[in-house]
Amino acid sequence: MALDLTPNAISDIFNDRAPQNPVVQVLNMKKIPTNDETKPERWRFLISDGQHKQQAMLATQLNSLVTNNQIQRNGIVKLTKFLCNTVSNRKIVIMLSVDVLSADIGYMIGTPAAMEATHDDGEEGGAPAPAPGNSYTTPAPAAPAIAPLVQNPYQAPAPAARAPGGSTYQAAAPYQAPAAASYQASAPAANPYASRAPAGGARAATGGNFQPIQSLSPYNKKWCIRARITNKGPVREYSNARGSGKVFSIDMIDESDEIRGTAFGEVAVRLAAELQLGKTYYIRGGNVKIASKKFTSLKNDYEITFDESTTVAPAEEDANLPTARYNFVPLGDIARYMANQLADVIAVCTDVTAVTQFTARTTGKELTKRELTFADRTASISVTLWGEEAVNFDGQPPCIVCLKGARVSEFNEGRSLSATSPPVVNPDLPEAHELMGWWTTTGSTAPMASLTTRGGGSGGGPEGPRIPIIDVKNNHLGMQQADNFTTKGVVTFIRKENCLYPSCPGEGCVSNKKKIIQDSTTNQYHCAKCNLNYDTCKWRLMATINIADHTGNQWVSCFQEAAEALLGHSADDLGAMRATPMYDTVMKNASFSQFIFKCRAKEETFQDAPRVKVTANIVQKIDFREECKYLISEIKKFM
Repeated sequence: MALDLTPNAISDIFNDRAPQNPVVQVLNMKKIPTNDETKPERWRFLISDGQHKQQAMLATQLNSLVTNNQIQRNGIVKLTKFLCNTVSNRKIVIMLSVDVLSADIGYMIGTPAAMEATHDDGEEGGAPAPAPGNSYTTPAPAAPAIAPLVQNPYQAPAPAARAPGGSTYQAAAPYQAPAAASYQASAPAANPYASRAPAGGARAATGGNFQPIQSLSPYNKKWCIRARITNKGPVREYSNARGSGKVFSIDMIDESDEIRGTAFGEVAVRLAAELQLGKTYYIRGGNVKIASKKFTSLKNDYEITFDESTTVAPAEEDANLPTARYNFVPLGDIARYMANQLADVIAVCTDVTAVTQFTARTTGKELTKRELTFADRTASISVTLWGEEAVNFDGQPPCIVCLKGARVSEFNEGRSLSATSPPVVNPDLPEAHELMGWWTTTGSTAPMASLTTRGGGSGGGPEGPRIPIIDVKNNHLGMQQADNFTTKGVVTFIRKENCLYPSCPGEGCVSNKKKIIQDSTTNQYHCAKCNLNYDTCKWRLMATINIADHTGNQWVSCFQEAAEALLGHSADDLGAMRATPMYDTVMKNASFSQFIFKCRAKEETFQDAPRVKVTANIVQKIDFREECKYLISEIKKFM
């Protein structure tokens, strides 16, 4: 094949003339060192058109082209998406999408000269490493940080040719369990950030230029982006120790990346009215800061806090702007997630309940919810939709539903999900077609483990394997993650001191599981949360016991229902007899009795030192008939 490079491509890029799909040669590439192993690798390139050479950065979603050895030194590539930014007063090309035309051809084409005197090689002294996260931009104090890219978005641009539209969604990797797969909804297009302004990129008098989300950083104070709204939350009221107010959040996407934006107070109310889900806007003004991963599943290290200076203006619709980007997680992997972690999921919706309304005990607010059941090849799980999403959901099972940033909840050692964004029903994704094909052939009749446990009290939850007590230590249970197990043991000791404590008897009080204080003068109980006095209290149990078998012993905590099953009396009965000899008799009778304990082991920090805490969620008296059946089945395994 002909190995012709695009003449003057580097010069045109450097001077914002945006050549279409330029063909260049990769002279050098080097991985930028980082101390944070959780962040994706970043690769610095030196590219050439045979006349000039220029520093470049590879978008992180294209790293596989390097690790799979598709892009090589002296190889030929076509830049199908790119942009040119200014970093510390130096130009740098960011390669967003490339076609590999040839591997190493064995020699350098031409004798290219550096476009800038400071860029004379691809090793030391090249373009500086970018700021942490997805930032390529560090503005100089007295000069604009971003090279002119497009005409002022607040002034009607001249009509520009559109690249042909593509599939609504484009998968970047196949869906497979258990590893998470990453998908980006985008279509091939010409450089989306190529200057549409006249040669030289002159600025309009009324404003600046829009830039890619990927180039935002806290060091860039004057910015403007063109992005599509992919998720729009409601205006919510909050109250904390610093006061109360309103908060509103959106997720935005462009060709380069995603980012979350949050507004408070009157700004939240204004932006919620101006912005519509799925529409494209020019957005300017606000503070870029380090993202709080507690509230978003987006991979961007930054987020935007909007303020009074934030302005938005409708942008022309562009079919090349992505509509979503997913990092799907198989449902089976949710079992390893902790409470409040976020995950993107796609599954078959097998059941939908009616909309229900209830009053929250903690806030007294009326809430609306709907329960769905999700299933894939790895597990099934319960999903809750809230508010308008619950009312407006119109999927008829079986159907495919995907959720972005679903929040993981933990209850009785099981897992469930809560939607934080509108569900997408029957998306046109390869994973959706594959899941529906599986469901209609074998999935609907296949046995499936449920990650969700239902019911009240401390019971329920996955039981875990039956093990001797010594295996808790030998297998380091609870060290890396919470582990469930079942064991049979004899109660050798019960700490009677502080086994009982008084709690608030008020209905719906959030402190009804926390200790309240008795006034020594009035003998009344005072609840600080209710700010009320009570003549009586509700007694609760928190027993610490030691259990043993033929292999060893283990300290175990038992709360309320589990402790009541162990002692054979309710907490209120024990509270009434706590000052009588009967209380000691109950404790004595429970000692040296044998039970089945269904436990959970989890590491926690106590006095700045890690330790594994074991909690018995269920305590059962031994059913000797069932126990004999179990022992016989275990013996047969050795025959």
